[in-house]
Amino acid sequence: MNREEYLINAFALLKQLVFAHVTDWPEVKFSISDLPKSTLGICYSRAASTAGINEIFITAFCSDSEKILKIMVHELCHALDDCQSGHGKPFKWEATLAGLRAPFATAINGDLATSQELDESVTAIVESLGPIPHSELKKPTPKKGRNNHKLVCATCGWQANTSKKHIVTALGHPIVNATCFACYAPTVNAV
Repeated sequence: MNREEYLINAFALLKQLVFAHVTDWPEVKFSISDLPKSTLGICYSRAASTAGINEIFITAFCSDSEKILKIMVHELCHALDDCQSGHGKPFKWEATLAGLRAPFATAINGDLATSQELDESVTAIVESLGPIPHSELKKPTPKKGRNNHKLVCATCGWQANTSKKHIVTALGHPIVNATCFACYAPTVNAV
């Protein structure tokens, strides 16, 4: 079983254990994606998909099966109203029924606030399916030397990050006492 098959199987179990009150499900597709590091999941509306379905992406920077399923629950709450209410009242109502707790729009230290019932359901699903066949993706660290040089104004504190080639004059000398873009004082130096 690959990651997407795992998510489809987990969805079938979530519908039984967590969303038993929902009778009309939109068509939903799941995938793991390289989302911005602070984004745990995202649900796209049917209008945003050329297939006309809700597309849910879960962060590739997590391999914790239970956390991934809780992210799925959050994104499925968005799919139920086709992403129309954001984190407004209809979403909060559905999320609360599913076992999510406030704050709904943010994770606390990377974890979603959930009820004991949702925790138990998610644990049961992971025990049934096993761990998700996915290894956590690590973002590469930025290369040294790229935009890690600063120009700083001693008068107003203005600063800019730039590359090494831009902190020297045309003659190859470091920038000293250049004119500041903010206060126009001749006190900008390369640091």
